[in-house]
Amino acid sequence: MHAHPNGVRAWYKQSLETGAADSIFRDDWFGRARFGSAQGVTHMDSTEFSEDKVRAIISRHVAREGALLPILHEVQATFGCVPPESVAIIAQGLNLSKAEVQGVVSFYHDFRPVPAGRLHVRICRAEACQAMGGRALGERVLRHLGISWGETTADGTITVSPVYCIGLCSVAPAAQFNDIQVGRLDVESVISELERLT
Repeated sequence: MHAHPNGVRAWYKQSLETGAADSIFRDDWFGRARFGSAQGVTHMDSTEFSEDKVRAIISRHVAREGALLPILHEVQATFGCVPPESVAIIAQGLNLSKAEVQGVVSFYHDFRPVPAGRLHVRICRAEACQAMGGRALGERVLRHLGISWGETTADGTITVSPVYCIGLCSVAPAAQFNDIQVGRLDVESVISELERLT
C-alpha cells in the first residue's frame, strides 16, 4: 500500500470507490475489527498432483536466490498443500537434501501436507489473544465442530489451525477466515462467521 497524500481515510474511501483495496479495515455492526480482501473470502483450489507441474514451478524459481520458499508457496497454491511426494522433486531440483526441504516445510505452520477445507480458520494462540480468552474460544469452536487442531470437518468444508500472532493484538482475541482477519471475537461471533462463510 502506498501512502495517500490525504491520509488513510482518503485512501480507504478511494479504495472502496475503485475496488482497488487488497487489505482494508472496516467495522461491522457488532464492532468486530475486520481486515482482508475487498473481494471477500477466497480459498485455494487443490489440483491433482503432477510431477510435471512441480518441475515447472521449480524451473520458474530455480535461478532466484532463496528459491525454496517461493517454490513451496507456489506448490501449495497449486495443489492446496505441499504434497509429501513433491519434497524429493524439489530437493533434487534445488540440489538440497530431502531433510532440508522437509525441515522448512515442517518449520512453517502455513505449509500443509494435505489440503485444507474450503474455509481455513486460523485462531490466534499468541499471548495477547490468550489473555483475552483465546484459549477457551479455540477449544469451544473445536468442540462445536467436532474436530481437533489442524483437522478438517468430515464434509471437508472447514479446517481449524492454530496461528501464533496475526498482528491484531489490540483487538484480541482474533482469527483469520481464509484471507479475512477478524478481531474482538467470542464463540457466538466465530460460529456466526462460520455459518456466513460456508
